[in-house]
Amino acid sequence: MHVRLSDAGLAEEFLGFLRRAECVAAVGEVAAHAEGIAVKVEVPQAYDEDQARMEVALYLRVWEAVHPGSGAELLD
Repeated sequence: MHVRLSDAGLAEEFLGFLRRAECVAAVGEVAAHAEGIAVKVEVPQAYDEDQARMEVALYLRVWEAVHPGSGAELLD
C-alpha cells in the first residue's frame, strides 16, 4: 500500500517512524499525486491485507498527532 506525505522534508523521519513500528517502508512514486511524495509501506507481521491497512491507519493517526498538518494519507 502507499501513503502520500505532503511534506517531502519529513520523508526520512517518516520512514524511520514506520520502520520502528516494524514496517517495511521506502519512498516510491504515485503518478496521480504530483504534490508530496509517496511511501510504499508493508506490514510483514500482519495476518492479512485488512489488518495491515488498519495498522498503517493507526500509525498515520499517531504520526499526525505528533506532526500536525503533515498531510499523511493512505492511498490504496
